[in-house]
Amino acid sequence: MPFYVNTQKPDSSREIARLLGKCIKRHKRDWTEIVFLCIGSDRVTGDCLGPYVGYRLSQHQLPGIFVYGTLNQPVHAVNLSDITDFISKSHPFALVIAIDASLGDERHLGYVTIGNGSLYPGAAVQKDLPPVGIFILLEL
Repeated sequence: MPFYVNTQKPDSSREIARLLGKCIKRHKRDWTEIVFLCIGSDRVTGDCLGPYVGYRLSQHQLPGIFVYGTLNQPVHAVNLSDITDFISKSHPFALVIAIDASLGDERHLGYVTIGNGSLYPGAAVQKDLPPVGIFILLEL
C-alpha cells in the first residue's frame, strides 16, 4: 500500500522519513546494507529529482549506506541496467531504495509517494527498463 505525503506541509520531511522507516521495517532483515538508487537526468528539469536527492544524500557518509545517481553521476535510461548489475554484484545483500520523479495522476501532484514494491523507471514514457527496489516517487 503506497503512502502519499504532501510536500507543501511543514512537517513533510519528517513524515517521509517516518513512512520510509515503516517500509524498511516491513522487509525481512536479511539485508546488510542500504543502497539509494536515485534515478533521473540532470539535463531535464522535471526529471532531476533523483540526481538532486542523490547529491544531497551523498553529502552524508554513513557506514553501510551507498548512493548511486547524483548530479555529477546521474543514473538514467542509458546506464540503468549497468548500474543495477553493478549494485547486485557489489551489494548482493542490500536493500535497494529507488528514488525517481513521476508523471503522476493530477490529484497527487506535489506529493511524495512511498511504498513497498518495485519502481518501474520510464514507464510513463513507455521505456522498457528493469524494475528496481522499494520506491519513492515525487509526482510532478
